[in-house]
Amino acid sequence: MKRISSFERLVFGRLGRDPAISTEQIRSQAGELAEKNAAQEIPQEHCSRRHRCMKERDGISTDRECNRFKPILWTCLLIFFVFIAFSPVAFVYRNHLAWKCFAYKNDLIGVFEAPTKLAPQAVVPNSWRAHTLGKIRISFPSDFTREAPGELLFSGQSGKLIIHPHEISNPLLDPDLIHAKAISTDSKDYTWPLLRFEIYQADVEDFRWSMTNREVLWHTYCATLRCDSEGQEVEGLFRDDLDGIILFDGQDARFEWQSGPCGLKGMIVFVGESDPIDKVWVRTICRSMSLDCSPKSGVN
Repeated sequence: MKRISSFERLVFGRLGRDPAISTEQIRSQAGELAEKNAAQEIPQEHCSRRHRCMKERDGISTDRECNRFKPILWTCLLIFFVFIAFSPVAFVYRNHLAWKCFAYKNDLIGVFEAPTKLAPQAVVPNSWRAHTLGKIRISFPSDFTREAPGELLFSGQSGKLIIHPHEISNPLLDPDLIHAKAISTDSKDYTWPLLRFEIYQADVEDFRWSMTNREVLWHTYCATLRCDSEGQEVEGLFRDDLDGIILFDGQDARFEWQSGPCGLKGMIVFVGESDPIDKVWVRTICRSMSLDCSPKSGVN
């Protein structure tokens, strides 16, 4: 009887066959089984090697990605901490920074700013003649006459002047003047001439980082409303009965006035014969002006 090797017994056990079958069949089936096992083992070994290689490669790739994003991460952290550190400072100086941006955007540095001062005193000559025009009392040189009856246009050797009809205006009820009082540094009652005079007095170069937020807001407000023309000069005239501002501009001048007690405002336009206009002549006429606030006074 033929001896059966241990390999054949193993094959018999795997195949569940009778040992009595022929050796050729056994070897044929054993070869098929070995090829099948090899086909299964090789992919497993290949897959494990591939998996290991992929893990190594992914590890290198991950390290590279981390190295690449580390500078970005540190930059973001630095920006975050700087933002946290400077946020309180930026909040405190928010109006200062807004003013600097406004001045830079509008190119306000070095712009022309009209010289501003209080109008010097002037004495009305005795030769001048006084006129009553409605509620206005004013004196002109004696050679000044009306261009036409009923008109408020007068002319003489020094030039011409036009007295615009006055209108009712209570500065205490004007919403723009109320707003100006609310944001001003001293919260005082304004008339339009007084407000405009302070606006002209606020120069762009007056800004200081040591200003309070309210001072910066007032500075920005004045700079926003200020409108200067080249060669212009500004003078203020302030009395208990009226406030006025004189704007000299070459051959022309304009006197804008407003009276809180009378609740009136108006304007006088001057056109001089010389260039520049005679400022003494203009100041004297403006200082001679007074108002009659009685309800019986009317318009001539």
